[in-house]
Amino acid sequence: ACLLGLHCGDSLGATLEFQPPRPRDNFHTEIIGGGSLNWQPGEPTDDTTMMIMLLESLGTDKTLDIYDLSSRFIDWKMTEPKDMGRTTFYSIMNMIEGKSPSNWGMTGESDQGNGALMRCAPLSLIPFSETIINKQTAMTHNTKNCKVSDVILLAAIGEAYKGLDKEKIYKNVIERIPKDCEKLKSYMESIPETNWEDLETSGYVLHTLKAAFWGLYHTDSFEQALIEVVNRGDDADTCGA
Repeated sequence: ACLLGLHCGDSLGATLEFQPPRPRDNFHTEIIGGGSLNWQPGEPTDDTTMMIMLLESLGTDKTLDIYDLSSRFIDWKMTEPKDMGRTTFYSIMNMIEGKSPSNWGMTGESDQGNGALMRCAPLSLIPFSETIINKQTAMTHNTKNCKVSDVILLAAIGEAYKGLDKEKIYKNVIERIPKDCEKLKSYMESIPETNWEDLETSGYVLHTLKAAFWGLYHTDSFEQALIEVVNRGDDADTCGA
């Protein structure tokens, strides 16, 4: 259900990608495709496609093999997909050029996008390990904010699987943030006071992480959470995912 939900959010948001927020009296509520890249209804964008690659790479043994996963990324790039983030593109180019895994992922200030966050959910199906999570994130987005964001999201998904209520999940999120991640902590602590009109849904990983937990905190159903978040526009497909 979690992974199908990711696809639903991706497809609902794809219509509004790169667009300004919709007025509240004219919300987009159906998966109809279209958008700036002319998606078919339900067609997976890079968010869902990369999630599936990770899921399939884990396989029945439920272990992470970065070489297997990198080969899947390379094969996908060769199909010339119409939607691929800049940081992901250059990281896959590093893989193609035969660089060592430690030099695959991008490390710059401008490489703190949501391209690893959007695909990491399948890792919630294996025993929780920050080392494994960080290893997968660093394949493309080798920055601290991206690594910590993936850890926080996957920990929360795991707690949801166990039946924790959203107030407890949110409380645990705040407690899990490392002390040296002050900006991340500020973003996440501001969720209760953030109005819909002030919610940012850009491709910046901290915006996307906050948007996801904003939807959890401020709504009472899966459908309502998706609709509220994706109608903020901008990187709507990934925030929806």
